[in-house]
Amino acid sequence: MFDKQDWIEQLKALGVRKDMVIVLDGVLNQIDYTVHQYNTFLEALLDIISNEGTVVYVSHHEDLIEPGYWQKEVPLHEYDKVRKQLASTTHQWPSHDLLATTFLLRDDTFSKRHPSFTVMSIGKYARFITRKIPLHFPNGEYSPMQSCVDLKAYVIVLNELSLHSYPFHHAISKKSKQPTIISGGILIEEGVSRWQKHLDSKVSYSQMMMLLENVESNRKVNRIDVMGDGLILLPFEHLL
Repeated sequence: MFDKQDWIEQLKALGVRKDMVIVLDGVLNQIDYTVHQYNTFLEALLDIISNEGTVVYVSHHEDLIEPGYWQKEVPLHEYDKVRKQLASTTHQWPSHDLLATTFLLRDDTFSKRHPSFTVMSIGKYARFITRKIPLHFPNGEYSPMQSCVDLKAYVIVLNELSLHSYPFHHAISKKSKQPTIISGGILIEEGVSRWQKHLDSKVSYSQMMMLLENVESNRKVNRIDVMGDGLILLPFEHLL
């Protein structure tokens, strides 16, 4: 079993240092072998970067978005019923995402919700990063991800990229013009929820994987293996 000190040693070996702004992406497959799971992992990361650093994580809403983008098939004639049901409650909790749940249960987490995702941050620049998310093209020039780029952030990829990797989505959208899609999800304002459509850039998972492979082959990245989990550390600017 891993404790906080074990993780501190591993993360330092990866290249994590004081004052860094870190964007997490992906999941740890073997987190059950860490005492107190993601709580311990986060505490180790925060201990290293200190009060001058910041940790950022973005959780996709998965089954709380437009049914056409779900991982399972939903008949077209049921879309309206799904949207109405989702918009009928403000209790939207990312139960599928243990790392997001860990962030949201902490008192020091700043978070900002978009219909498609929630951005969470802890540390010196947390309030700045979560100050706003544009409704349309939420990974554009005024997005939390652009704020991370401006702050010279680093990305830690936990095993594989998430299917909706926001650092890589932002990088590809910034590098080249991508097709525009119409998506939707729950917008909650002053305790009232409603279904909200928005525009976004279409970025495929294969594009994101190709970008990662290109960065790994052409630039120096730090990589370690921890109990079967592969971690990669790279400057956000390398994706651009």
